[in-house]
Amino acid sequence: MSERWAALYLMVRPLSKRLRTALHSSHDHCSKAAMSTEQYVTYECTRLNFQPVLRYPVRWLEWEQDYPLVQVFWLEQTREGWQEAREEGYQYCAVIEYGQLQALAAVWRYSEAAWEVASVYTRPEAHRRGYAQAVVSFVTAAILRAGK
Repeated sequence: MSERWAALYLMVRPLSKRLRTALHSSHDHCSKAAMSTEQYVTYECTRLNFQPVLRYPVRWLEWEQDYPLVQVFWLEQTREGWQEAREEGYQYCAVIEYGQLQALAAVWRYSEAAWEVASVYTRPEAHRRGYAQAVVSFVTAAILRAGK
């Protein structure tokens, strides 16, 4: 896929009434392609129109070194499951503050041509601070840099 046409499509569901209103009235950096009756919204982000959000420092997680942080944040994730995710093509990033993961997201490389944003989660007590926006922006930028 050429750089000119490389794009990332994001599907968000369900949308709250407040978010639908905000989307209709906002001037987003990514073009809103459609909103169906099922309340999906699709964005096409390209290198030309995507501007990453740099509100919080986000970094890629190291599989072995950062597993203890993941284990506290994601109680259901076992070491075996963590390694399995790695083998399935996931690479995780996070906002880490106060020695804890605040939000997590992954790029899922399920084929050479198809990558997507996956596994977005924010610690409940850290909601509404922009952490998820930061990790999704980080992953989106990585996907677009790779031309996927």
